[in-house]
Amino acid sequence: RDVSLGPVLDTAVAKVFGLTVGAVGETEPEPVGSADALEKVYVYPASHAEYYPGGDRLWVKLLFDPGEGSVRGAQVVGPDGVDKRTDVLATAIQHGATVRDLAELDLGYAPPYGSAKDPVNVAGMAAENVVEGVVEQVHWHDLDDALDDGRRLVDCRPPEMREADGYIEGSLNVPLPELRSRVDDLPDEVTVHCKMGQTSYMAARVLDQSGVDVQNLAGGYQLYDAVQRDRAARRDAPVEAVSVADD
Repeated sequence: RDVSLGPVLDTAVAKVFGLTVGAVGETEPEPVGSADALEKVYVYPASHAEYYPGGDRLWVKLLFDPGEGSVRGAQVVGPDGVDKRTDVLATAIQHGATVRDLAELDLGYAPPYGSAKDPVNVAGMAAENVVEGVVEQVHWHDLDDALDDGRRLVDCRPPEMREADGYIEGSLNVPLPELRSRVDDLPDEVTVHCKMGQTSYMAARVLDQSGVDVQNLAGGYQLYDAVQRDRAARRDAPVEAVSVADD
């Protein structure tokens, strides 16, 4: 038979202490902000039904074409269920799936193994909202520029969560249940965030329907804080002296 193997997707999975790390497909080959850059969403769904013991949250980053919605790559990190989500995403990419296809996948469900909306479904839904223009995102690496342009950053978490987990300097705390009653106090251009992006998505929908120009911080405060702590650790790390032998 005349058989050939098409391009491989670099699907990989590895155990790193108590975590499993999975990756498939493209990463971000183009510079951030370039015309050819892929779009991305970050979601943190539970590995299985949260009421069933033993589950934990996954970190899922999904890369896709912002125009046609084709799935181009993903990375998944967590203590459980990473391998099967990585394999599902690899299969989807291999067969040219779009983010809508991910949202509609009918995957096996039982409380010990998954949720009614599987993490792959959740990632597809979040990405579909971006492709369809339901919500406008801003990423952590673009946040400073957005705020410099005059946007006001609004933290939609409850005050006690904000104080416990930390917050972004200069942000205004308007919890989601108070948002409708306080919308007239907000400027015309707003960026909203919560811990993981779900509450702020709902806030973005409320503000958009109220005529406010609104963006949602992709990945929420959890991603923003992780990035800032990583940068600080790299900046403060001691630099080892390197000796170079003479030629």
